[in-house]
Amino acid sequence: MPKRPRGQPRGDQRWSTFVRNHAASIMACDFCVVVTATFRLLYVLAVIEHQTRRIVHCSVTSHPTAAWTLQQLREAIASDHGYRFLIHDRDGIFSPQLDQSVRRLRLRVLRTPPRSPKTNSICERVIGTLRRECLDFLIPLTENHLHIVTKKTGSRITIEADPTPALGRASRIRQSVFLSHKTNIGIAFQATLKL
Repeated sequence: MPKRPRGQPRGDQRWSTFVRNHAASIMACDFCVVVTATFRLLYVLAVIEHQTRRIVHCSVTSHPTAAWTLQQLREAIASDHGYRFLIHDRDGIFSPQLDQSVRRLRLRVLRTPPRSPKTNSICERVIGTLRRECLDFLIPLTENHLHIVTKKTGSRITIEADPTPALGRASRIRQSVFLSHKTNIGIAFQATLKL
């Protein structure tokens, strides 16, 4: 293959350019694992919108399957949506059958390359914020408890872009979380009392 001449632009887009150009039409999803007080493993699915960088849907299960994941995506994505792409990693839960079903929702599936967490960095960052601001300060008792806590906390988490041209970077991600640690503990106690 011939090399492109110096000074000429590339014929394709870089990943960061693609994400910036299509942010309004991209959704991303990923799982994180949480351990309860009784040492059960629970899985949290977070679906985010790239343009607003907020959690659109957050759900919890002890046994994630492709059928359960598809149902959660159906609940997260409205029938008259304007999204075109869904980004997810290469986890075994995201089976080819799930991808086919997502295509029927009029979304093009973009799987991240192996061992490339920066490809889905906004979703990874939102999940990291959910862990640091909520799940590091409480141990959920049950699946229902974790579901209540992640719903209340997830609705308050946004990640904003903060341009820093003085540093020569395109943007620096700054976390904007509207919770204090006391509020997190209060949510945990309220959720426990409702169980």
